[in-house]
Amino acid sequence: MDGTTEVDALVVDDDTHEITVFQSKHRQKPGAGQGDADLKHLVGAAVLFETPQSVDQLMSSAPNPELL
Repeated sequence: MDGTTEVDALVVDDDTHEITVFQSKHRQKPGAGQGDADLKHLVGAAVLFETPQSVDQLMSSAPNPELL
């Protein structure tokens, strides 16, 4: 992994001002462990949603059209 995080889905709750970020992983080998690097990268993705400016920057970075 190159230090980036793929986000599979977002749920935005305007009433509570919360954003829930979803990410899925598919392991090729049964019994493979998760490790903490992927989790740290996912938690690190929170900065992408901290301010309106950071969200605008994210949206201008050409995300997957389905996420728009």
